[in-house]
Amino acid sequence: MDPYFNGTQTFTTSKGPERITRNVLQDRNGHYWFATWDGIIRYDGESFTNFTNKEGLRRFRVFSMLEDSNGIIWFGTIGAGLYRYDGESFTNITTKNGLVNDSVGCIYEDKSGHIWFGTQAGISCCDPSASILSCRNFSTENGLPNGCLLSSSDA
Repeated sequence: MDPYFNGTQTFTTSKGPERITRNVLQDRNGHYWFATWDGIIRYDGESFTNFTNKEGLRRFRVFSMLEDSNGIIWFGTIGAGLYRYDGESFTNITTKNGLVNDSVGCIYEDKSGHIWFGTQAGISCCDPSASILSCRNFSTENGLPNGCLLSSSDA
């Protein structure tokens, strides 16, 4: 568990995030998503839902988000890897599934539909169309000057 995670047990509220918010995303359905130190929070126009609490997700800070060209929303955490949201459920993806590191600070989709994740130990490039998410990893072993790529300005 992340020692800096500041979660509550609240599932829905009329108030927005109460802690640090790192990113905001409006998805193709008009919902607003917040990457926060309280976890993954969505605003549907009426109330805020904390999915980290509601869905029983691992309690880690969320730093980055991306809605890809297929409508999948990706969430990068600091310590719990990634969460992939397909509109119905969340899937947790970690080093056990091929990520180079479980601290993901930035996410990018290229023109080919590959998703790139900047982490504390390098970069993972994943093909989300594969039946099992497949990643190519790049680190200092592949010539990167250092492994820490937590912000998009570093990538």
